[in-house]
Amino acid sequence: MERHRNRRSPAAGARAVLDRLPAVAPAGTVVYHNRFGRLDRVATGDDLDPDLCIAVVGERPYAEGVGDKGRLTLSSSDQDLVDRMSAECGDLVVIIVSGRPLVVTDLIDGMDALVAAWLPGTEGQGVADVLFGVEPFSATLPYTWPRSTDQLQDGVGDPLFPYGFGLQTG
Repeated sequence: MERHRNRRSPAAGARAVLDRLPAVAPAGTVVYHNRFGRLDRVATGDDLDPDLCIAVVGERPYAEGVGDKGRLTLSSSDQDLVDRMSAECGDLVVIIVSGRPLVVTDLIDGMDALVAAWLPGTEGQGVADVLFGVEPFSATLPYTWPRSTDQLQDGVGDPLFPYGFGLQTG
């Protein structure tokens, strides 16, 4: 595990959620980063007992048919990361970066909050801004969020989150 340090994002001028966290987190907060969510591997010497963990998971940016895939689920590595962090964290916020709803029903009980960030492009910092109250959080789902991949095909059953579900702060 490493203390956060600024890293260049792949796209020129891009700002990732992680890059903004030290500036918007409460004073005295230390931001640690481990891309695998392995909080048991802290090499800092600090007594790490995190109050809040943030997992950013989802799809890589895409356009048109390039992002097509057969199952609309998180990758197995993202699923493992959420499971691992859920077991090790006091509170877990999961940010899903995707271009469509992804099935997360099996993981939802391990989350304290779920944020659908869609594909923020080069402005991931805006996600951190609303998460920590720098900007007001106002969002409702533009799509019904499915409970299962079967539901996507047959449309039967209650969704995990209905069209228009969301919240507003500030």
